[in-house]
Amino acid sequence: MRLRIFFAMIFVALLALSCEDKEKENTIDCSKAVAGLYEGSISLSVMNQEQGSFDAKVRIDARSDNTVKVTLVGGVGEGAMQLGEISVENVKVTTNDQVTYNLVETAVNTTVEQVAYTGTVKGFVKNNKAEVTFAVKPGAMPMDVCAKFTGEK
Repeated sequence: MRLRIFFAMIFVALLALSCEDKEKENTIDCSKAVAGLYEGSISLSVMNQEQGSFDAKVRIDARSDNTVKVTLVGGVGEGAMQLGEISVENVKVTTNDQVTYNLVETAVNTTVEQVAYTGTVKGFVKNNKAEVTFAVKPGAMPMDVCAKFTGEK
């Protein structure tokens, strides 16, 4: 009788382990799902006042374990409303349905061509289309420049 109970316990343990392995196999690295170069346009605004729209590119580079690097390629804008090539490392990527991938809001703290940028970046990717928002203060500017990018691979 004890031998049957022992074998039944081993069977249940092996069954549980095999289910755990299948769950691990079905998880994906979200960073690979969103990686790529997105081309589109970016609109700039300050205090909800539109400052113009420009052609733009955002590159998302896969890093490791659901993190990416987000880069505003080449910068955008002109004159006083010019943003440099802002890159943000360690942006977490999450998904609930493997269709919409969220770029979790992440702090921006970088210097580009001797201009310090502070603020945040966030967004999402769905069906190879990206929407990424940089809300940054360039240099000593007292308010955020909101740069909202929309584009596709």
